[in-house]
Amino acid sequence: EIFGPLQDSTERRRVWIELGCGRGENVLALAHRYRSDPCLSIIGAEIHQSGLGNIFVRLQQAQQRHAYWTGYTTFGQIAYDKFQNVHPHEEENPALNRGEWSSETHSDPYRNVRIFRGDCMKLITL
Repeated sequence: EIFGPLQDSTERRRVWIELGCGRGENVLALAHRYRSDPCLSIIGAEIHQSGLGNIFVRLQQAQQRHAYWTGYTTFGQIAYDKFQNVHPHEEENPALNRGEWSSETHSDPYRNVRIFRGDCMKLITL
């Protein structure tokens, strides 16, 4: 098992698979949101290597800082930005480039996240 055993053997692991995770903002946001749920594991899959560079940098920074990255844009923020006539995917949008980190310290942030680079169909058929 790629995530290791659960502490409570009576619980069942739930896995969230994000196919085509792109730059990984949604994967990181989900991991932060459900950080206290030991039964939830998140797999991000992306075929394009250039898209994965961002998530690998964030994961490495998280390990060094012992914190979760909180600079992601939630759906509510995207809707608000669109209402304000700001396109949420433009590089100059500061919401996508924030370098914010959680103030709480974690010994192993994103321990429940795995990244798969390659054809998502292969992941599904494993």
